[in-house]
Amino acid sequence: MYDTGPLAEARHFHRCFVSRADPPPELLRNFAGACEALGIGPDRLTRELCSAGADLVSAEFVNRRRKGPANPLTQRALVILALAEARPESADRFLLREPSAPGAWLELVSAPIRAAAQFVKGAILLWRHER
Repeated sequence: MYDTGPLAEARHFHRCFVSRADPPPELLRNFAGACEALGIGPDRLTRELCSAGADLVSAEFVNRRRKGPANPLTQRALVILALAEARPESADRFLLREPSAPGAWLELVSAPIRAAAQFVKGAILLWRHER
């Protein structure tokens, strides 16, 4: 079990959606403040997934397909991505530095396979944690 406080939740969201590196403390505080300001309260599913250390990307993918984009898990993911995108240390995650035609084709071919695997993993996570 993991810590489930707001900063620990923000750290887990950052780890899943942005980078395995520790996020700056300011980003964690901004995430907690933004969620509070936007009225995105903690929900049982998000708390349970974070406390289990689950893959939030896969769970969010399936949850968004089932419940639409207005669910708390998706909204929290969008907040962490928006906050991280504006930071220079996260630029490489969001900007393509050196375009490559073979790399683009490889991404195009592998995307459906990754999406299918992510969907299966997310469906299993939600089945397990929504009971």
